Amino acid sequence: MNRRNKRLFNVGGCLTLEAISDFLKGTLAPHDIRKINQHLENCMVCSEALKGFRNQRRSGAMRSDIAFLSGKIRKRYMSHGRVNRLMPFMIIVSVLLSLILLLVVYYIIRNFLAAG
Repeated sequence: MNRRNKRLFNVGGCLTLEAISDFLKGTLAPHDIRKINQHLENCMVCSEALKGFRNQRRSGAMRSDIAFLSGKIRKRYMSHGRVNRLMPFMIIVSVLLSLILLLVVYYIIRNFLAAG
């Protein structure tokens, strides 16, 4: 992701506070506006958020609302990142436990058949 995209989009791929604010102010370059409009066509969360911010723009609450939502989105995606990093570890543990269980069952059956 290049520097301009980092300014426009967060780690989760949604619009940043700065991007939403600049978009609503009309201070973005035409190519940035195109990127944001393309994103808004495919992202219901950002498009709905932008509609809400447009409606509340006059109230002065927009900046705090954007910061709140941005924090929530960041927190959500960061927690998903932790889950994804643990996934390989969990797979290895699951495979090892399955192998141990199979060995235990094998020895139980083997001893049962040998005794009988």
